[in-house]
Amino acid sequence: MIKVIIIIPILCFLVIKTNGQDTSYTQIGKYTMKRSDYIDNLTAMINITPFIYAASNRFIFAANKKSIQYDPNEAPSIGLRLQHKWLGVSFTYGPKAIQNKDKGTSEYFNIVFNSYGKKIGFDIYYIGNKGYFVGNKKVMEDLNLKSQYLIRPDLQTKGLGFNTYYLFNHKKFSYRSSFLHNEIQKRTAGSFLLTFSGSYYKINADSSVVPTGYQGQIENISQLRSGSFITAGLMPGYALTVVGFKRFYATFSLSYGVMYQIQDYQAKSGIKEDEVRRNLWITRGLARVSAGFNSKYLYFGVSGVGDNYHIPLGAGNQLQYSIGNVMIFVGSRIKMPKKFSKVSDLMDKVPLIAEKKDK
Repeated sequence: MIKVIIIIPILCFLVIKTNGQDTSYTQIGKYTMKRSDYIDNLTAMINITPFIYAASNRFIFAANKKSIQYDPNEAPSIGLRLQHKWLGVSFTYGPKAIQNKDKGTSEYFNIVFNSYGKKIGFDIYYIGNKGYFVGNKKVMEDLNLKSQYLIRPDLQTKGLGFNTYYLFNHKKFSYRSSFLHNEIQKRTAGSFLLTFSGSYYKINADSSVVPTGYQGQIENISQLRSGSFITAGLMPGYALTVVGFKRFYATFSLSYGVMYQIQDYQAKSGIKEDEVRRNLWITRGLARVSAGFNSKYLYFGVSGVGDNYHIPLGAGNQLQYSIGNVMIFVGSRIKMPKKFSKVSDLMDKVPLIAEKKDK
């Protein structure tokens, strides 16, 4: 199956522009520290990045000390990303042939639009999965199942959402040096950030996500069969890149905040089904990490994103789902061929998207 991840860094109305070039500075003695002292801006070059990509779109149902983890049978994918200035495109391919047949067959489709600007960045994603399996050893023992996995081909989920962040210390800290690699962070630096996030999550199945053997031990109101959940809110956070030996780096970013959630779900136990509609406040966390080597013409490393959501289901029970990925990459940068220089120059004139040069 083909999974397409299209990166189109279009800042549009989200971008906060200044009147002129980036003029903030740090005074050290008589010397003015500029952004270029902390960051090499290489967006004028072309990034070519082959990578291996593994997604993790699991969810966990937790109730009465029972923890049931559902995973789609997703195989690792290979891909290629091309990036120049504010425009990037990447594709991944993950063949079904390498899925573990004992875990059933999963259909999955991911589309992600994202941008990492100097000040503002965003992710917009759609993720669909059909076909899950349970592999918890404790669950299989409790249910007296002889097979290695409990297969749920009827179970499907869809997720649509966005995360938009603002960096407060964008004069010294570069997010895209670690995740897009069209800049180089030359000095250790960090930044507080604020993320505005919204998401829509839908789950649907022929029967409850609670296996039959557990249904007598869990309250009906929590035995989710289908439902939709809308979540939105603000998450403050902090990001730090540590630079060592000039070219090696490690980046850690964590955001955590309070979200407002609108729930509409159906809980089914046997022939009885309850309709639950309610609004409530929850908490949520988002983490990004990356580490590797970054020089002018060569870079490599590993990066990961963990986006965790919490859905209370009543009676103290809950559903937790995560949208994450791990990427192993190696890439290089080349100069834009002269015959395409006019196209590159036009990209600098696109309103609201093009960026002014660093001082």
